[in-house]
Amino acid sequence: MTTQIATAFLVDSKYIELTFLRENITLDENEVKIGWEKAHKLSRDKNISVLLKTGKWTLLEKEARDYVMSELKTWPRVAIVVDNQGQRIMGQVVINLTGKRSQIKLFENETKAKKWLLNTI
Repeated sequence: MTTQIATAFLVDSKYIELTFLRENITLDENEVKIGWEKAHKLSRDKNISVLLKTGKWTLLEKEARDYVMSELKTWPRVAIVVDNQGQRIMGQVVINLTGKRSQIKLFENETKAKKWLLNTI
């Protein structure tokens, strides 16, 4: 089992790659905060896009979803790579609630997500 929750690093000064590492669990608010705080350290003013990679078969508790939704609203663009239909459904609901459908998109593969981020920066 991975004890580290998330990693974040800057890719070619173009976007932050934020990866949640834990799989097949439900993350709570504190766990998602740890990941997003890593992204904040790379861009304190949140002026860079984010490639968000979810953990395989991982979902979010309600408070964690609310926190993620507030984060998604504050970054220029976020490409979210989902692993399964449950994540896709939850992600689409969160995106719809943010009101920022043109700035936040779901992808089933990382390559397409990166292309979208790089073509829209």
